[in-house]
Amino acid sequence: MKIIAKYLLILLLLCFIFLGSYFVRSSTATPSVTWGFIFAPESFTHITFVELYSFYKELRIPIPPVISLSEILCIRFTGSAQLITKHLYRLSLIASYLLAIILANKSTTRLLASFFISTIFLYATVKIHPGNPQVYDILFPLFFLMYVFLIKKSVDKEFLDKSKTGIIILTILSGFFLSMAELSRPFVIFILPLLVLSSYFILKESSLMNQFTFFIIPVILLSGMWHLHLLINYGQISFTNHSGFNLTRAWKIPPVKLIEEIHDTPLGDGMWDNLNTEEHTINSNLLQKAVFTYWLKNPKASILMAIERINIFLSANTEYKYKPESKWFGLYKLLVKITSSLLLVNFGILILFIFNNFNPSQIVRSLTNTENLMIIFATYCIAILSIGESGEEPRLLISILPMLATLPMFFNSLDS
Repeated sequence: MKIIAKYLLILLLLCFIFLGSYFVRSSTATPSVTWGFIFAPESFTHITFVELYSFYKELRIPIPPVISLSEILCIRFTGSAQLITKHLYRLSLIASYLLAIILANKSTTRLLASFFISTIFLYATVKIHPGNPQVYDILFPLFFLMYVFLIKKSVDKEFLDKSKTGIIILTILSGFFLSMAELSRPFVIFILPLLVLSSYFILKESSLMNQFTFFIIPVILLSGMWHLHLLINYGQISFTNHSGFNLTRAWKIPPVKLIEEIHDTPLGDGMWDNLNTEEHTINSNLLQKAVFTYWLKNPKASILMAIERINIFLSANTEYKYKPESKWFGLYKLLVKITSSLLLVNFGILILFIFNNFNPSQIVRSLTNTENLMIIFATYCIAILSIGESGEEPRLLISILPMLATLPMFFNSLDS
């Protein structure tokens, strides 16, 4: 039976690669370095090392540092960012769902369901995303699923018995991809400690000495050093100075008196206002504080509004500034509602389990299961994206779809 299941998985993966390649054949993304149309791609064509260093030293807007660096290097040495915005983008669209199907391979029913759901989700993504095709929307779930896949493999007993060197490489890569996921979306920093703690407990179960050390090194070198720089130089915890403006689009609060942004002159012809400034950081903090104050003063109304925002987010609306059309959108919306409901029900069961069996050992065992970890992380992302922005829900939902396609199920540690 295991041989049949193995060949079924391979067959489904090959079918998905064929279908996916057809779906994404014309897909292209926008370089992340052009966020807010503050910097133009052509300004990096002849960038020097000193200028590159200065660019990142002064960067405080929500441009993902590693993704943008890869784009800048492509522009500098090839004349365009197409290696990232075309080739890597198309590959990532398919790869994130291949990982979802692999991670869902716990039973034949779940595997087949994930394959079908992934096919519809990828098709819908290709239709919806062109309205604002930010490359990090697709790389973010890919990086997180790579982290989950690799950390599972790094404690696989069959691999441990065969090659300790291979396990060390897998462990380092799992830490690298967790850091890449964190550096793709500003809000991930706030759940990163939980993910690192969970990874520690997962790797602690391994017989390989110091395995967690190999995992944490890339996290410290990449995420740790970048956030330390932002905290010391700009007082920023996350890599964005724009979150207050995002929040006020989702929450209607009384007007806030802001300071004048005197250094917002566009950096080039046809570019938008320069938001990479101290004044914009201050204004974002003022708006963010005003929203938090509103939440504290109006807890009941805020909770009800948050529920409404989540409901809007998970309604799977396909229209924003861009209005795509497809006869398959009805099925897409239905599948989003089914998979998101499944996720939230499992999240509720997990929370109830923790409260009913509240002791450190059971909490640790719950956190060492990647199914539970996926449930927690995907629910967190839905909550943050729902309450933190308004107007681009169809595009923002795209980042969550591969996680929904894994169909994560609550793992009861008492049964193990």
